[in-house]
Amino acid sequence: MFPEGWTGEVERMREFDREAFGSPDKVGRCVFVTCVGGEPIGLGSYEPCADGSAASVGHNCILPEFRRRGYGRRQLEEIVRRLREHRVERIAATTSEHPFFLPAREMYLSFGFAETGRRDGGPDPGFRLVDYELDLVHELPVPELDACDVDEL
Repeated sequence: MFPEGWTGEVERMREFDREAFGSPDKVGRCVFVTCVGGEPIGLGSYEPCADGSAASVGHNCILPEFRRRGYGRRQLEEIVRRLREHRVERIAATTSEHPFFLPAREMYLSFGFAETGRRDGGPDPGFRLVDYELDLVHELPVPELDACDVDEL
């Protein structure tokens, strides 16, 4: 699933699995699996901050053969929906400059996240991490369309 040489990422994902599925009442309550035809194809997770005003997107992973079909975006929509229910004001997300993560970077920007900075770190020392934030307090409301509006488009 990861580019060759990222063995550390594989171990990090295994550790996350142990924590999430070993503690369903804690870490596990902020994790969900996406299935197509009853088969798991992705994983979404999030982590609310202790004071409840902010949160971060954890993992938003889709198996390679299912990428570029909108599943990652649907998972992100579900993460944001759940965090809105908790009245979170800001959501942070981090990915990498590595080309492997280009779909994630494009998705965050198209979703309305703003890039807030770049820093060293991540699975490949040749590429920096890219930080994003979505402001739920000051975002513009999305107007709802009724059937008449849709016909006029």
